Amino acid sequence: MPEQSPQTSWLIHPHDPLVARDGRAFDAGSAARQHSLSWWFPSTLAGAYRTLLGSQIAGFDFAARNVDLLNTATRGPFPCIQQGNKSSLFFPRPLDAIGQYQGDAKVHVQVVPLRCTNTGLVAPPLQGIAELPAWWRVDHICDWLLGRTPQMGSNSQAGAGFYAGPEMDVRSHVAIEKQQRAGKPHHLYQTTALDLTLANRSKPMALAFCAAGLPDFQAARFAHAFGGERKLAIWQPSAVEVDGWHCPEVLEKALSGVKRARLILASPARFVGGWLPDGFDPVTKKGTLFGQTAAIKAAIIPGWEAVSGYGYRPKGPKALHRVVPAGSVYFVEFDGPQTELHTHWLQPVPEQASQFQLDGFGLALWGLWI
Repeated sequence: MPEQSPQTSWLIHPHDPLVARDGRAFDAGSAARQHSLSWWFPSTLAGAYRTLLGSQIAGFDFAARNVDLLNTATRGPFPCIQQGNKSSLFFPRPLDAIGQYQGDAKVHVQVVPLRCTNTGLVAPPLQGIAELPAWWRVDHICDWLLGRTPQMGSNSQAGAGFYAGPEMDVRSHVAIEKQQRAGKPHHLYQTTALDLTLANRSKPMALAFCAAGLPDFQAARFAHAFGGERKLAIWQPSAVEVDGWHCPEVLEKALSGVKRARLILASPARFVGGWLPDGFDPVTKKGTLFGQTAAIKAAIIPGWEAVSGYGYRPKGPKALHRVVPAGSVYFVEFDGPQTELHTHWLQPVPEQASQFQLDGFGLALWGLWI
């Protein structure tokens, strides 16, 4: 991956519900319903940010400097909420967490690879399965990566450190013939957007991302489109500390010297071999991960997701790619003790194509495998 300039932490404040379109066609010749993802792919953020860079530099030649834009690295977007003089990131729920009811409270049970003991296979008891929120604040993620099991209670609001995700805002649209006072043919359709408004808060949830700039770009407060239908949002560098971009100190100490660890994807990852990082042997599951010899002993992956888009060089629809969903968990065993895992926190897994790394795919969170 090309060398990057220092990255700036940004916040996107939506003015209206924002659109996260999937890859299905939405025009007069297709179905009259626009479908929505539950969250944006990293490439949506990367494309919008690079467009912002070029549009705010006087005399910028997009054709001549296309490579400069493509080499600009981004990470995000993640939900972010400000409390006091600090903002905190939310990350996707680790898929090795399963919810159970204990009375009125929800507790988290960790799924681990089955291991054989004198009494047989060891697996967590699963009774009274409870749905868990889609996003966890960084302090809860840290607890989980340390092997702790946080209790949620009955409150799954963002202020308590958990976020169910944005509400779907479904709207129906129609065009009326003025003379006939009837609907125009093929002009009745439905759109879906993501509403980040939070209960009991004057401001909606923000979107946070970290990105490098260009030498002739000055970061400031901008009104700029994000997502489908060019919905308006306010983009600005964060004025307060954003907790989550760096590995928490307590987790850094716990990871020092481990030979086994959990790799949790904070964003979808695109590997040539499907679920297996590039360069890993499909039979032995051995290869190199962040420059270290390792073996993948187990993985929790719900299935693939499809990501596509629209390109400008060459102009036209991009090829569809299958990606490993965010929240997927890899149980990794290294050849020797690891002392630098914390430096790879929220860094793209290098065992994928360089452009996907630059776009923010495959961001890694590291935790203990107990």
